[in-house]
Amino acid sequence: MRLLEATFAEKVSRDALTASAWGRQLSTEQFLAREAALRSHPFAKASMRTWLWCAESILSSCETFEVAASRGTTSGRAFIVASVFTEPALRGKGHAVAMLNALVKRLSTPDALAVVLFSEVGPTIYERAGFVGQPGVDLVFPARAEASPSAVRWTTAIEAPPHRGDPRAVTLVLSAQHCDWHVERERFYAAALHRPAPPAHVARLNASSLAVAASFQRNELHVLWTEFHDDADGLALLEACAELAQRCGLPSVRVWEARAMPTPAGATRVERNDELPMLCPLDGGAALWANVTQGLWA
Repeated sequence: MRLLEATFAEKVSRDALTASAWGRQLSTEQFLAREAALRSHPFAKASMRTWLWCAESILSSCETFEVAASRGTTSGRAFIVASVFTEPALRGKGHAVAMLNALVKRLSTPDALAVVLFSEVGPTIYERAGFVGQPGVDLVFPARAEASPSAVRWTTAIEAPPHRGDPRAVTLVLSAQHCDWHVERERFYAAALHRPAPPAHVARLNASSLAVAASFQRNELHVLWTEFHDDADGLALLEACAELAQRCGLPSVRVWEARAMPTPAGATRVERNDELPMLCPLDGGAALWANVTQGLWA
């Protein structure tokens, strides 16, 4: 068996196969257009590769996105695995695990710190390929027509948070291009489903800020990252998200709680059992992933 990088024609062929799995709310034609739009985005053009696990035919496939990363004072890169797919008739035979084992070996270069992914099927399958789950909590709260008065300022600029490394854990760098890739997905779904898109994506109050993107697939407003220097300001920013969600017809807001944060009215904390962050270290260090924000999802 061989791990190969897909040609353009092979990518399109795989898109047609995966439409039924990941094209929720879209026709096959719309899903193909979505994939073409996301691949043409600068973030994907610079960082994305599609991989095929092959014998006489294709057994499984996935994508990777290369991003900058650090562990302590060491800078390098990491790879986000996405869209792991095996056709239903070929499942249960270990093809995806074999592909990931080969992929981890292929990506293991001197400056590579880790391979990560977000599992939608729990940890077990990916643990067999050397990945370790990183438990997380989601803060989920309802949209509201009126937020508490504040001096929150929304801007149309797409920005990334400051990078904060960790002495023991791998920390991936979230770039402005990566954030805009989420917004490109939002733009596509807003047009395809005739939904109102957020008019702005970054909110500030004094020294605190956050970024958002609408997920019309899940019908939620997602907070891509937070940078809170004051609990009161952080709470006001989250309440502004509740108001923005209401304006966009989204019933709730979801935040990956990378660190303790203030609790808006009606919020619940839910242990993450979907999109579970998992990490396979490549540098010999601990299997720890720091500051896993939703903006890093791919």
